[in-house]
Amino acid sequence: MTGPTVLMFAEDPGALAFLRGIEAALRDEGFDIAAIPATSGGAEALIDHVKPAAVLVGTSENLDSFAFELTRSARARHIPTFGAVDSAANAAFRFRGRSAATFAHAPAALLVPDDASRAAFVALGFPAGGITVTGHPRLAEVARLRESMSAEDRIAARVHFAGAGERPVIVFVSELSTGLGDDPFRKTPAYTLGGTSGSEARTDIVAEELLHAARALPGDPWLVLRLHPKQDADDVAELAGRFDQVSRGGPGLDAVRGADLVTGMTSALLAEAAVFGRPVLSIVPDPAERAWLGDMAGRIACVSTRRELGAALAHWPAPLPPQPCGGDPAARMAAAIRAEIERAP
Repeated sequence: MTGPTVLMFAEDPGALAFLRGIEAALRDEGFDIAAIPATSGGAEALIDHVKPAAVLVGTSENLDSFAFELTRSARARHIPTFGAVDSAANAAFRFRGRSAATFAHAPAALLVPDDASRAAFVALGFPAGGITVTGHPRLAEVARLRESMSAEDRIAARVHFAGAGERPVIVFVSELSTGLGDDPFRKTPAYTLGGTSGSEARTDIVAEELLHAARALPGDPWLVLRLHPKQDADDVAELAGRFDQVSRGGPGLDAVRGADLVTGMTSALLAEAAVFGRPVLSIVPDPAERAWLGDMAGRIACVSTRRELGAALAHWPAPLPPQPCGGDPAARMAAAIRAEIERAP
């Protein structure tokens, strides 16, 4: 390695998508990259060996993430530390780990995709001057892809729904019903949707409401369950059996870009589908969860009652108009890292 090195660690799909393109952007800024695909040995030994100019970590659902050890060791050595946070959801738990303190394992600076994420962390007490809004690299990439796609390309994407024929295709984007926080993806008194089976799991409840409402739709829509990257069909076998098709593996955008309607809760794939130009409907069982869509909350149609869901399916949301890419988010991240390194003593 010849230039100053940025030591980088990310383990969850959301963080990896948010850091898309960062290695190339950092190299453009003159940095070398030491990316850690899997941990080996302790953080202190690793940092002493690499001698990084900065440490960059993504957040994850792992309460014992190696990112925490890296951040702690780097901060003890006065090395600039950055946390890449892919959305506003669960801001209070991103750096808590097994501690009761919100920022027990927080880095000195944050890179976030939008103003909603910044506001969430500022409200929790993170210094506003330590947060850089960068945009989301994956959404910028999707916006560019939309510009290059033709109507014929979209028709060709129907190949992913070979059994649908001429039936309208509705894709439901599944999420895990476990995660950071105090059971944030289980039924609470604030839920305005209840599902049909008595399940307490957030995904089951919303999927069941969609299946119930879809029975009243004309055209006998072809219903597709798109699994989360960490899910297997066996994990949701009973629910999967109620859909016409189960989609797993491959790029998420490929699985939704030929759909007539993309539904789900607050998955990042909903934002991708919306930016790509597909009609998108967010269904949240607790109205407060709309905020988890971040800045897209004001653009993606969102419902939280059975009545609202029926009305939205009767008149599907229109696709969002094309939006400019707004520059290069990965380049903004790299520039923020360079600026902080140059300010460091």
